Amino acid sequence: MSGLRTTILLLILLTAFGGCGYKDWPAPRPGEDAFRFENVTSSRDGDCILVEADVAGASENMLRVGLQIESLTRSDCPTCPFTPDTLIAMELDDPRILAQ
Repeated sequence: MSGLRTTILLLILLTAFGGCGYKDWPAPRPGEDAFRFENVTSSRDGDCILVEADVAGASENMLRVGLQIESLTRSDCPTCPFTPDTLIAMELDDPRILAQ
């Protein structure tokens, strides 16, 4: 009988303290999860903006692309920091994104 009590007590202790320990938010593993944009160029054709870029690294981890734009009315201060006033977010299956 005392062996059964010991076993039950051990199971209770393992259940109670088994989840304790150091926990941290998931973080990308450099070299495995990271991606970066390279050779980024942009041009304007009327109302259209064409942005071309190469994606290096784990591009399969991308979910969407966001383009931040600052209006031309703020271009009178070339030393001022970039302050975007428009965000265009696109999912990867958006027809405006052409992957090659």
